[in-house]
Amino acid sequence: MSQSLHEHDASKDHPAAEGDSLIGTVSAIKAYGAFIRLASGEVGLIHISEVTEGFVRDISQHLRVGQTLVVKVIGRNEEGKLNLSLKQVTKQDEVAAQYRLESEQVQHALEGQQSARWLERRKQLDAARVRLQSATVASRPLSVWLHEARRTIGRLKDRARGRERLLKRLYL
Repeated sequence: MSQSLHEHDASKDHPAAEGDSLIGTVSAIKAYGAFIRLASGEVGLIHISEVTEGFVRDISQHLRVGQTLVVKVIGRNEEGKLNLSLKQVTKQDEVAAQYRLESEQVQHALEGQQSARWLERRKQLDAARVRLQSATVASRPLSVWLHEARRTIGRLKDRARGRERLLKRLYL
């Protein structure tokens, strides 16, 4: 598998299930197998017998720490930890894992882009409102503002009188 694959957080939504083909990174190598950190944060083990067909004397001849690869989930052990396989991965599994990763990356990028667009639009609207308010204040003479204020106060007084009449009718 190519090294251009990167881990991504979108896989955290659902736990790995048997048969899943996932992208992971080799985090440690031991004599009995390699530990793989998946994008979800889970760590699984590829037993030395699941690295490749045939006998593997030294696993470090096949894998290295930091290597990114597609693995297949073949089950969970008694402790609930993932058992992974490299030799059971087919070309179709590789394509499916790559597709899943790319679609998650696109979705993540779109979500970020929408947020950025929304924030930019909000800044534009705020700036436009400030410009409009400052232009309105600067262009109107004080006499116009006083006239509008008196008219608004008159409407508020009319509403208050209407409410008083309504309350009197309700309680009489």
